[in-house]
Amino acid sequence: MIEKLNVKDKRLLYELDKNSRQSYRRLAKKIRLSKNAVRYKMQVLQERGIIKQFHTVVDTGKLGYITFRLYINLHDTTPEKEEEIINFLKNKDIVTWLASHGR
Repeated sequence: MIEKLNVKDKRLLYELDKNSRQSYRRLAKKIRLSKNAVRYKMQVLQERGIIKQFHTVVDTGKLGYITFRLYINLHDTTPEKEEEIINFLKNKDIVTWLASHGR
């Protein structure tokens, strides 16, 4: 089921997406609502399952890392060879996240 959102709800979600650690006061000022109204809207959005959780997003560039997404499509390989390649990548310290899509 598609949820209906009003303009203030959409604006609140936009602001939370930019920075979920903003205070109710700051959000209220940006959205032009009271702190209590923002608190209530957030509670309702959580109850409706629109807001599932709040999480930290790390700017790895500020830590001196360069992030790459690498997609590899293997052709003419055996399942054993693919497993060998996956294990090789898993054992590399520079690989922080790895996903494999089965055949």
